[in-house]
Amino acid sequence: MEKQDEIIIQNKIDGTLSAREEERFNELIKTSPEARRLYHNLANLQHSLEDDSMKIPTIDLSQEIMQAVEARQGTQSPAPKKPVIFTLTYRSQLLAYAAMLVIGLVIGSIAMYIGAGSKTPANRDISGTMAKNTGTDYYYSETGTEIKVQGFKSDEFQIVTIAVNTVDSIYCVIPGDEKRLPEEIVTPMFSDGKFQLSKEHNGELTYLCRGKVIFLATKNDNFKPLNVRFIKQDKMVYEFEPE
Repeated sequence: MEKQDEIIIQNKIDGTLSAREEERFNELIKTSPEARRLYHNLANLQHSLEDDSMKIPTIDLSQEIMQAVEARQGTQSPAPKKPVIFTLTYRSQLLAYAAMLVIGLVIGSIAMYIGAGSKTPANRDISGTMAKNTGTDYYYSETGTEIKVQGFKSDEFQIVTIAVNTVDSIYCVIPGDEKRLPEEIVTPMFSDGKFQLSKEHNGELTYLCRGKVIFLATKNDNFKPLNVRFIKQDKMVYEFEPE
């Protein structure tokens, strides 16, 4: 991906795109898995920064600076305190720098959901519930299988982020598009198990998932919702239907 395209994606997060850049951004999201990864990670990072900035107190270094000056030059009239704060410009620079560090990583609740360690779903007390979380987050679990789905919708496209943690094989069925290749629709983000295209039939893509898997699915229009079905042992265990 070109440097200019990375800047366009960063500017989209900042809300500073021109009409022409907005067209280029939409084109990138539709055609580039790398662009979708970067946008996904930057959006999560932006939310994290916004949440964290509410918790960070103003940093006041003026007292320490004055003490150092007085120690070297003798006592002088105190100058007005000038607190050092995290400005919007600083945060934008931090965002641009951090973008280079987070490509290929998943930040936020889905990463926390997958987690690290040796526990598998079979070791957990899973009650077999399905509940809607805040916003467009959905969660499903039963013994041996956990699924979390996050949906995002704009005027031009839909993106669904899917996290699966399963001991047994589970098949994820996603709407296809005759104008797009499977790799333009589904973008792998993380896997420590098995994730592969199993079947392409009747306008649908079926992916085999086993272990811990995270991936994105996209749709280039909003005329039909991006429904995703999950099949286990020839039985549909869950269907995601975005609002």
